[in-house]
Amino acid sequence: MRLVWLVLFSCLLSAQPQTRQISILVPSRTADTLQAGTTVSLGSQTAEFLGPSTNSSPAVVIVDLAVTPVERHACLLFELSSILPELGNVPVYTPISTMRRYLYSVEMANGLNLGLLSPADVLHSACQESLRTPEKVPGLDYTLYTMALFQALTARYAQQGPLRIFWLSNNFSLFDWRTATRRPSPIEFTQYPSMVELLAPSFSQGGAVLFPVQAEFPKQSQQQLKSSSASGDYFALQTGGFISSTTNSPGQGLKFSISRSESYKPVLLRIPASVPSTAIHPSHLHLDSFSRIFVTNPPPPPPLVESAGIKLVRATNDIQISAGCEEMKTQETWVRIQLPERVMKSPSRKVLVHFEVLRQERRSLRQRVILNLDRPLCVAVQDTVQNQPYLFIAHEEQSGWTATKTVLLRQKSQ
Repeated sequence: MRLVWLVLFSCLLSAQPQTRQISILVPSRTADTLQAGTTVSLGSQTAEFLGPSTNSSPAVVIVDLAVTPVERHACLLFELSSILPELGNVPVYTPISTMRRYLYSVEMANGLNLGLLSPADVLHSACQESLRTPEKVPGLDYTLYTMALFQALTARYAQQGPLRIFWLSNNFSLFDWRTATRRPSPIEFTQYPSMVELLAPSFSQGGAVLFPVQAEFPKQSQQQLKSSSASGDYFALQTGGFISSTTNSPGQGLKFSISRSESYKPVLLRIPASVPSTAIHPSHLHLDSFSRIFVTNPPPPPPLVESAGIKLVRATNDIQISAGCEEMKTQETWVRIQLPERVMKSPSRKVLVHFEVLRQERRSLRQRVILNLDRPLCVAVQDTVQNQPYLFIAHEEQSGWTATKTVLLRQKSQ
């Protein structure tokens, strides 16, 4: 008899619908209005609102240079360089396709690319000069680089909590195929109305929310701006975010967007694990006045591809570099590096020094060495008369290599 009861109990358990918990990001007014146990709409079925989540809501910034006209790269990076220190720990990425005219890109371990911005005065001058040049809109195929970066970042942050993605771009309409005559060449699925539906599984994996920031430049077509803003607004609504637009000040628009997003709160939902939902026909999740698309059974995230993007960093000025190392008895030119105390206390006790020579926007690698902090930090640099060498310095932290400084080594006149 006991065995019969055990069998019946097991059957009852197996008959119960399978559920799982997810964490999503919603406006605070929505989180504060709903009570635990409230039933919410999820496509043709329902889900249960469980209350606040203890997860964090990490943030990343994507500066979409892939679809920004090359003539405006300097302007966008100048805006970014002015606010980068204020972003704190929010990482900034750009698609790997980016032309490196204003970025010193150094490939680190595991395929990670760090991009050092040109000095602000150089970017400002280049921006002013570029505004005299008509811009050329990049082709649709460049959007593939941006979409690859979206997939890589959503996969990386999926376990940390709902991801806030601040997408700074000059042309969102390239990703909106509802009225487009064609799509990027590798995408043959006409049923996808836009990039958001195509990447719905990636956005759903960790509850990512898009916050588009429209970058506007002088002399830009008003028709293109209107089309881009409409597409950006559509993307934001589909993922539960909002769009920010500015006039000739995309940096301020980015700051405003990040500040406003702080009012969003992560909440927990219990959803049926068997809800039929695909990227082509994602479910719509409705919580009070909040709505977003959601793929309830997304496939496992793709393997992390670090090389999908370049992490942008701004060099700090707390490193001392002086000429000459008396203890080095050779004919080479040496420079001594004096690191700040916080770097000297690095647990790994390692610093990377990367030496390159700039040759009319082409770079020629000269030296790349990892030094132990227990030894004098002396680096030999080759004498170059016609070209301009520079040092890229990074120190190792628990999260990986962090850029510290880029120093241009001016040659003495002969």
